[in-house]
Amino acid sequence: MSELNAYTADDIQKLDDERLEASESGKIDCTRVYLKSEADKVIADLEESHKKEVGQLLILNREQANAANRLRDSIEQALRRQKYKRCLAMAELCQYRSEMFFTWSKKMGFLLKWQNRWHELAKKFKEEAK
Repeated sequence: MSELNAYTADDIQKLDDERLEASESGKIDCTRVYLKSEADKVIADLEESHKKEVGQLLILNREQANAANRLRDSIEQALRRQKYKRCLAMAELCQYRSEMFFTWSKKMGFLLKWQNRWHELAKKFKEEAK
């Protein structure tokens, strides 16, 4: 990156690169100024480096987003598997409890109904896992 060179008003008049307007009093102030052409070059360099940095940040953000998506997918898959296993365990528990009854009763019918519900729910989680 190029650096700006500071000039006084007298230096600029000698260089005759730029014209300065006189102040209201008609005198040129002896302050430090910069040539427009040099300032434009520095600004262009800064904008170019800024664009490169933004591009690198976008690439990093894309990579981070992809990593976060992969992590989310693996967590969701683990949760679906856990829910599937839990549904199967509950269906098995309902079946075990219903087998404790020797004759048909309301309780046995209730447990078998819930066993079927748990199996249906487990099928949904298994289908989502595919």
